[in-house]
Amino acid sequence: MESVEEIARSAYERLKAGDPSVEERQLDVKREWHHANQSRSKDEMREEFCKDICALANSSYPSSGYLIFGLSSKTPFAFDAPMPLDEASLQQQLAALLLR
Repeated sequence: MESVEEIARSAYERLKAGDPSVEERQLDVKREWHHANQSRSKDEMREEFCKDICALANSSYPSSGYLIFGLSSKTPFAFDAPMPLDEASLQQQLAALLLR
């Protein structure tokens, strides 16, 4: 089984080669974290993040799904997309959203 790093590297190499179809049932790429989109409310951004997570979790693919930040299917470049929260805070916010 490929590591997350190998999956991300493969997606980036495919984008650089001009293949915009890197997104699939197992993989979703985002140029930036949902909070970086200032044109939406916090609730809209959180809901979009939950939808992305749930879509990957509910895919029929037999292994884990991955949401990779810093890549876009529209351009062959990598972007700086630092994690806005520590992992524990991110998991806590996700759990709170799903339990509403």
